Amino acid sequence: MTAESTPLIIDKIVRETDRAKTIFVKHKDGSPVAYKPGQFMHFGFRQLNAIAYRSYSLSTIPEEGAAFTVKEMENGDVSRSLQQYKEGDTLNLINVGGKFVLPQNMEAIQQVFLFAAGSGITPVFAILKQILKHHPGISVYLAYSNSTPAATIFYEAIKALAEDYPERLQVNFIFSSNKNLLKARLSGFWLQEIVQEHRKAAWENILAYTCGPVEYMDNIKITLFTCGIRSEHFYMEYFETISDGLLLPPPDQELHRVTIKLLGQEHHLEVQYPDTILSAGVNAGLKLPYSCRSGQCGSCTARLVSGEVWLQYNEVLTPDDLRNGLTLTCMGCPVNGDVTLQYD
Repeated sequence: MTAESTPLIIDKIVRETDRAKTIFVKHKDGSPVAYKPGQFMHFGFRQLNAIAYRSYSLSTIPEEGAAFTVKEMENGDVSRSLQQYKEGDTLNLINVGGKFVLPQNMEAIQQVFLFAAGSGITPVFAILKQILKHHPGISVYLAYSNSTPAATIFYEAIKALAEDYPERLQVNFIFSSNKNLLKARLSGFWLQEIVQEHRKAAWENILAYTCGPVEYMDNIKITLFTCGIRSEHFYMEYFETISDGLLLPPPDQELHRVTIKLLGQEHHLEVQYPDTILSAGVNAGLKLPYSCRSGQCGSCTARLVSGEVWLQYNEVLTPDDLRNGLTLTCMGCPVNGDVTLQYD
């Protein structure tokens, strides 16, 4: 594997739908796994003579125990094999990461909009429970799109939360099987109506989170930005890898020297496009942190000590992050000279 792994024991498995399971895990000594609601677990799976890496979003809050929910995909070798795992089996955890979490300071927040489609509910469900149980002054609106109620992950659990928190939680289940086509999918026009009807606070006091197919999230993003959401208050979590057509090639494609400071040691690489800093480091045998390899999760973040890094794509680092020297090695290419990076 490209990083040290930690063995976790499957403690419990809960069937959510015909194709989805929630898998609870813990350390071998019985201690809980540390994480923040909305983050993901990055695992390594040995398959034949290779290691397959997959990330799965945590769907629980810490007091429930660490658990991720996985939906069997038609062409997903790992997701299908996970359906065969049983209690007591071992999984190899590479790391826990992700920035799809609540901000540390929630004092000014009065309302949160949540938008999920299909299995995109997984991290959103964790955030929903965290808000309801630990932030009593915040109201939540959840719009959740699926094909049918039977295919809806956490359907009964979400309805139960709506009954437990009637003054704070509003839920809109959207089903593509609805005969009323205007209510079968969350269009931009309908989303504007939802915001106008249910917004209870000024935009500076509102957060919004979305997870689902890329086109779905892009619609949410464009519409909410038009309505007035602040960019720093809007969070997206990607389950899909971006296409090569969206990647921006660096203006300088020459060979450059990259120095990586990691765990008290210095490593020197020669990096040239189309290699990224991460791919060059992994190919050289360095145990660098990463997960999505597509500029969407932040697991590979390093601090730029000197030089310049061109990002082919970035959906996770904010302008403040970039000004403070953070960069994504999975999408980063050295330009205009040599580069030094520090992993904190």
